[in-house]
Amino acid sequence: LSFYYNSGHFGMSYYDNALYLTSWVDDKFTKINTSDNSVVTGFPLSLSETSGPHGVTVDSNDGSIWICDLNNNSLRHYSNTVTHIESATLHSQIVNVIDHNTKLYVADREDNRIMIIDKSTLAIDSDFSVMGMNSSAGGFVDMYIYSSKLYVVSDEIDGIVEMDLDGTNQKAITINVNQTCNVMGIFIVNDRIYLNLQDKILVTDLTGDVIN
Repeated sequence: LSFYYNSGHFGMSYYDNALYLTSWVDDKFTKINTSDNSVVTGFPLSLSETSGPHGVTVDSNDGSIWICDLNNNSLRHYSNTVTHIESATLHSQIVNVIDHNTKLYVADREDNRIMIIDKSTLAIDSDFSVMGMNSSAGGFVDMYIYSSKLYVVSDEIDGIVEMDLDGTNQKAITINVNQTCNVMGIFIVNDRIYLNLQDKILVTDLTGDVIN
């Protein structure tokens, strides 16, 4: 790919045959065509109103963009042409966001919790802690919704935490390898979990048994 990011946390989301990426080191936002892996004309661009972008998700309803603004303690909403629409101050260490129907799930790494946000009002409907997350603003958090379950990983959790969409019935999924597995990223498709362990990708089934 013909672009470069300095080292640092970044977010990534997929929508309508494109990847959307953020880089908090230089406040850049990039859109990539997945058909040919080319950077879309006009990108990378600097995000107005934002400093320290972390997690990003593209709204499945209208293609608008939600970004966690770490340095300004806020959730930012942009149009699909990357024009700033609105924002809401949430907390000092929000690092990731995912879209689900009329709600957003936002991860707060300082209070070790997930907030459920109403898209129409940007109000916090509810929030809940995640078992195993206990550091003070130290790591990254990734989330994925699959088959009406929320899966949460972090570089401070050894394995995966699965729960209902309201945060109840949490259970730990141990990754069955002979090493500590502090996971940086998660993606699930066809009952296969893809995990980013920084130096490798692990593929497991839904019980944590390693496939590849």
